Amino acid sequence: MPLNDKIAAFEAGAVAGRRQNYSHTGLYTYALRIARTPPVNVHITKVGYKPTRHTTALLDALDVAEAMEEGPERDSAVASAFEAIYADEHAPLGLARRTLKSTRNQPTTINWSGSICDMAAYAVLCIGAGVARIERLNGNDPAEPGDRLVEVSDSAACSDRIDEWIAVNAPGVMQVKFDANGMHTFAIEKVCGREGGRLGFRIYQSYQGKYRLSDFLGLSNCRDLVEGSNLYGNKQKTASWAAVTEAANTFGNGKRLSQEEFVSEVKPILCGMVGDGVDNLGSLIGVASEPGSPVARSADKILLVICDRIDPTRFNANYEGFISGVGVSGGFVDLNAVAAG
Repeated sequence: MPLNDKIAAFEAGAVAGRRQNYSHTGLYTYALRIARTPPVNVHITKVGYKPTRHTTALLDALDVAEAMEEGPERDSAVASAFEAIYADEHAPLGLARRTLKSTRNQPTTINWSGSICDMAAYAVLCIGAGVARIERLNGNDPAEPGDRLVEVSDSAACSDRIDEWIAVNAPGVMQVKFDANGMHTFAIEKVCGREGGRLGFRIYQSYQGKYRLSDFLGLSNCRDLVEGSNLYGNKQKTASWAAVTEAANTFGNGKRLSQEEFVSEVKPILCGMVGDGVDNLGSLIGVASEPGSPVARSADKILLVICDRIDPTRFNANYEGFISGVGVSGGFVDLNAVAAG
């Protein structure tokens, strides 16, 4: 199935064979759009790069292409505009640039975000809560009740903070950031069809040099691309791709986890990292342990960026604001942003 058709099917809820408890409400539709079309303006701001006049012209050409009527001509124009940006030696797109260059012979309808884990998490939080609210929260200056940055350094504290978030029976978002033999971060959406309704949870993530948000959401058959190209300067090994596939099948692909599944399958991994360590972290984040690395992976602390409540009626406006890049400041939330609590 062509990628654009596949995305349309996802957005319409028409993909057959997905796991049960699958839903198309909430932030998922917007995450699909971010996975398909990289937020170039946001990326450039976050890496602290001031584009040259030449790069600005390339970005303007991308805006023109994206404004075209949907269809093959638009797909081709957008793909060409992206390739021109990623081919520009002055463009600060690093891994994303090499990703596209390594697959330049693939169908022109394939466009995706890079593999920066901070970008995927930041995008989800901004679409859920709005850029201004998340920028303030990342600076430890919460704008609304229930917004907070929390650092946890033991299992009990981690469990309590997650339980407090779950106890607010309303849509919400949380970012989890840690260094467990490798820095990583991802976003969790708390889905609730109505105030006081049954909760569900979705995970959104990418991993630098390993996989993209589009891979985790099931939009791309990346294994063939990865094994056939020099992606990120290193060929993905089959064992590494198996870890990505396991994580996507269990926690990704848009699956809506029930509260029981989230509490029994995800929460113990997070709490265990700041406890005695866990040997199944790879099953959640899609990265196999490197040879010689500790089996049990642990973290000294986890940073939780928490919004107890978000308003689904604002998602579209938040998305438009996010992709515009307006109000986005440089840098992502720092793992050392707050004192332990």
